[in-house]
Amino acid sequence: MIKIEHRYAPDIIQQYEEKMLEKIKRHYQSEGLSNSIKIYFEENGCFSERKVRELLVGKITKEKIQSFPKINKSQRKKLEKFFSYRFLQNDQIRHDLIASLGIQVCPYCNRQYITSWCNGKKTKTTADIDHFYPKKTYPLLALSLYNFIPSCHICNSRMKLKHTDEIIYPYEECFGNDAIFKVVSDDSKTEKMDYVESLHSLMGLKNSKLDVKIEVNPSSSVAKKIKNSISIFRLEEVYQSHESYVRELLIKKRIYDEGAYLEMLSRQFNKYEIKFSDSELDLFMYGYNWINGEDPERPLSKLTYDIVKRG
Repeated sequence: MIKIEHRYAPDIIQQYEEKMLEKIKRHYQSEGLSNSIKIYFEENGCFSERKVRELLVGKITKEKIQSFPKINKSQRKKLEKFFSYRFLQNDQIRHDLIASLGIQVCPYCNRQYITSWCNGKKTKTTADIDHFYPKKTYPLLALSLYNFIPSCHICNSRMKLKHTDEIIYPYEECFGNDAIFKVVSDDSKTEKMDYVESLHSLMGLKNSKLDVKIEVNPSSSVAKKIKNSISIFRLEEVYQSHESYVRELLIKKRIYDEGAYLEMLSRQFNKYEIKFSDSELDLFMYGYNWINGEDPERPLSKLTYDIVKRG
């Protein structure tokens, strides 16, 4: 849903390369591999660190994926022994990699926090690592940095699982303007009625239904990927649980748009000769500092932006 804006820190990449190379080389000689597999790890009949580094930290492209050979069950078992994700699972470098990206919210759902912290001299993180291209189907990408998507446990272990449908690739794509959260209510209601109804619902005086939907631009070049993402991660269903939050947004938006709140803030700040930009005022009102419609440090930023700014 949202884009991973930062990249891995260069020193962390170097540490990762060296650690994985050491483990891969140690296991490589003992595995009898077919020539069609060896071409991805050898040059002139010898193990090639350059080619292995390219698999570890090189950009993933469609051309690269299409060049991979078809691998049978026997070959996959041999390949998994020396080019295996298990090399990373219990290693400190896994936590260091995720922390270096600076991701604080799951890019798939934009709902759950991803937290990193220091435990003495070691870094820890709550994130899962999802293989964007499943390692069972694409074993040559099992250790590729850009096949690792730090995500929340729910998205990785309960939603995505082994789905192979094309979805948004967070290192390069996001929903952006091509998919927008919308509030769907009774067409016969006036804006005032929606406002009053939202107030009543929040106060517990009346229970009324308010639907949260995601509207996809059908002419978008990534429309199919977006629809697949919405379906696989059950985004419309899980976002419906935030109905009360959406009602709060609608109330705040009306107060904000009427201008009285802004005037009060201006008077307060003018006492101290402080001037705030529109984005800073948004932070006061809604709790977000949006960049291109996203706040990568807070959950629900995409939903909030769409309701407040595009609603």
